[in-house]
Amino acid sequence: MKFKSDIEASAGFKLTTGAADTYVLTSDATGNASWAAASGGGGGAGEKDFVATGAIGAGVSVALRSDGTVEVVEEQIADHDFGTAARVGSYNNASHSTSLYHPTENKLLVAYNDNSGTRGLLYIGTITGEVITWNSGDTFCNDSVSYISMIYDELNNKVVIYYSDSGSSGNGTARVATINPRNTYASFGTATTFSSYDANYISAVYNPVVGKSVVFFQDDDGTPRGIGKIGTVSGTSISFSGPTGFTTT
Repeated sequence: MKFKSDIEASAGFKLTTGAADTYVLTSDATGNASWAAASGGGGGAGEKDFVATGAIGAGVSVALRSDGTVEVVEEQIADHDFGTAARVGSYNNASHSTSLYHPTENKLLVAYNDNSGTRGLLYIGTITGEVITWNSGDTFCNDSVSYISMIYDELNNKVVIYYSDSGSSGNGTARVATINPRNTYASFGTATTFSSYDANYISAVYNPVVGKSVVFFQDDDGTPRGIGKIGTVSGTSISFSGPTGFTTT
């Protein structure tokens, strides 16, 4: 076949010139043939050559434009807006604070020791947009507390507050709290002792599979050791099984 111009007709077949390395011959439904770059061509399988719009450095992200060229994509950093800070309670001396989200009542709970009044307080926060408002606080212990830890018991829809009670010689104590979302207050069951000695470094977790919590702490009976106990909530009370020592010092 001989080519006298850019297009040569032969038996209804039309072919344009323009063949190049790695190009393949394709044809449309009307019999017009043309040369085109092979899929993944332009230098090797999985590679493609593009024309850059502007300078592109090494290791930057690029995006394909509608005109077939590529350009650098600038990294977008999301903006984070913060609402107005809202003070939790009216006391200047708070210590041993801990917080917890109550998913059923959609409330934020904060417990801490009020050093001014030497008592344990629980506050309930209600979030509206970017604003949080707090109730006036509910007292869960009339003595100074430390090492506070809280868990949400989803099986019983209760909150358990664990703490060291200075009014009971630092004994490890737990109290079940019920959150009333309508009037935004907490009511408490009877305080239960889980350690008759100084309980330090208290940390509690909840196991949703068995519907129980486990409290870990240092039990200082003269020979400090790590202890774990299992707590079971029933109504507004909690009982414990164990202990199980996990360290000897």
